[in-house]
Amino acid sequence: MNTLRVAWVAMMISGVLLMGGCGSQTDAISRPDFDGNQVANGGIFRTAIRAGDGDSQWIFMFGEEQDAGADNRIVAYRLGDNADEFISGRFVTSLDSGVRRANVLWVDTVEVIPDEDTPEDELPEEPEFERRVRPAVLDVLIQDEEHLLGTLSGEGIDATVDGDYQDAWYERPAGHGIVAGEWRDLDAFGRENISIAINSEGGFGGRTIDDCTLSGQFTAINARFNLYEVIIANLCDETLDATGLASVRPASSSTTPGSVSTLVMVVPLRDGSDILGFQLAAESEPDGFQR
Repeated sequence: MNTLRVAWVAMMISGVLLMGGCGSQTDAISRPDFDGNQVANGGIFRTAIRAGDGDSQWIFMFGEEQDAGADNRIVAYRLGDNADEFISGRFVTSLDSGVRRANVLWVDTVEVIPDEDTPEDELPEEPEFERRVRPAVLDVLIQDEEHLLGTLSGEGIDATVDGDYQDAWYERPAGHGIVAGEWRDLDAFGRENISIAINSEGGFGGRTIDDCTLSGQFTAINARFNLYEVIIANLCDETLDATGLASVRPASSSTTPGSVSTLVMVVPLRDGSDILGFQLAAESEPDGFQR
């Protein structure tokens, strides 16, 4: 695999496109589904991360695997016009009092600071940036069926998390027929940064602004809830096989007039070197996905 090529495209995609219960692992969050059953460990939460350098607003998505006893997937992305931060990992155990623990990676972009003894003629003319990947431990507790509280800890990381369950977003049906169609992101000049087409079986193909192709597959985790497993099989003609989570954010959840539904995807690379983020607008409102 051309690791440098994939890493460069990952950085380009991430920077451009995503601006904008109790007991064991298999216990339920205690949120009833449409037929009065319960969904194990799933949900979407608008979450504040509070750290020493201030607060930031995020969307957390909790997945649930089909196989009993499988580790549960989690992804998150930071909200904001210039946001370029992601978190991904899996719940690995449960602690006392219903707290669930996940091993995660927190990925952001930071400026490269030259060494103090760097000669002046070797200093870069423009600021240089690189992707930073930090391992962390996330402990969370779902309270009163609606609220998420927890902590994030690791080297250089000491933060609390506080989130509210987004029922109007999560409690919508999922299926191939809903995500099928054209999705794209445009730059300020109307050019396509990226576009993908999803077929009726959940398979997709697409292309980025620099003519890099990608392909993969969407699979609904639970047909009653708006969360999908997404696999990016190939990127830039290289085999990737990276797996993450995706959801259709309803237009009604946006405060921007004239908004359309958007497809949000957060996909960590298998080697842990980066996390891809996509936020693509619907060419037309998805079938069966009314406001």
